[in-house]
Amino acid sequence: MDRDRFYKLGDEGVADEIFDAAVQMYERKRAALARPFFESMKQVAASNAEHKPEKVYIDFTDGRKILRAVVRVEDAIASEGQEANDALERVASLSFIDGHWTEHLRNLDEVKEGIGLRAYGQRDPLVEYKMEAFKLFAEMIETINEEVVSFIFRSGPLVDRQAASTARRTQPRKLDPNKARTTHAQAPTSFGVAGNNGNLAAGKDPTAKTSPVTAGDKVGRNDPCPCGSGKKYKHCHGSA
Repeated sequence: MDRDRFYKLGDEGVADEIFDAAVQMYERKRAALARPFFESMKQVAASNAEHKPEKVYIDFTDGRKILRAVVRVEDAIASEGQEANDALERVASLSFIDGHWTEHLRNLDEVKEGIGLRAYGQRDPLVEYKMEAFKLFAEMIETINEEVVSFIFRSGPLVDRQAASTARRTQPRKLDPNKARTTHAQAPTSFGVAGNNGNLAAGKDPTAKTSPVTAGDKVGRNDPCPCGSGKKYKHCHGSA
């Protein structure tokens, strides 16, 4: 949009034109995802496999966050692939609402802790709390709307390992129980604990019970030597 057209349209005209362009882009994006997905689901339904999947999942990412959408094959075919877009919008909405609602509750607790001090300024703490809570709620709704729309516009199906690796760097790592069990079963059992010399406590089971070490009676220096020589301990084996 050039300068002359910008000033000719005015604020409302520019906003309407941007909105129309965004809607057109949104429709193109839905069509671009729906067509290949529809063809893939038709192939799945027409295959002669013994156990054909009833549901499939699609990982979407905007380069920072990964969300998984689950789609029924039957619904995907009935909607000509548009169910993939609908599933993306549902999972994005639920994910961002869940995250920000939890944060909103924490913010309300913080407001509640200090709101009583406003009574010193001749203001009703209950009224002040309602006003602050409403303001925080409105900000939360606006943030959720922005992030949901941004993710839907920017995201696409995750199709390569490199993109998955980049996006998952910002995700907390979760333990896969199946992978953990497989790795544990294949790994050789070893109780070695490497120290500075590399062989400290090698081959020792740290969970095994050991017999307590008992110390015998201490032999005094002037006592008879336990060897039976008749000499004092300090003049016999104690001299060493």
